[in-house]
Amino acid sequence: DVIPRTFGEGVLGLGGSALGVAEERVKGAIYLISHAVRIDSLVNSVRSIHEHFNVRYRYPIVIFTEGDFLQEHILRVHEAAGVTGAAEAFANGTITTAALTRLSTVSFYR
Repeated sequence: DVIPRTFGEGVLGLGGSALGVAEERVKGAIYLISHAVRIDSLVNSVRSIHEHFNVRYRYPIVIFTEGDFLQEHILRVHEAAGVTGAAEAFANGTITTAALTRLSTVSFYR
């Protein structure tokens, strides 16, 4: 099945650039499994995937988690995926977790 993923015009997305795409069809996904104690490894993996692959192809990254991920950990992963300023925007109250997930390619499932 093809999962539609919609981005509005001018929405800031990956790497802080405007995607300007009305609709984008997802052809696959990247799945990761992680535990909260391995947050540094997860951040490094997501950053590497973003820099070497996802900056061009923008595949969704689905992370299955064990343990309690703190909000700080989730924000670090979103920033590693190219959403610049995620931590500051969340701290200032200018973005919610739900809105951040819509801007990022990363989704968390527990």
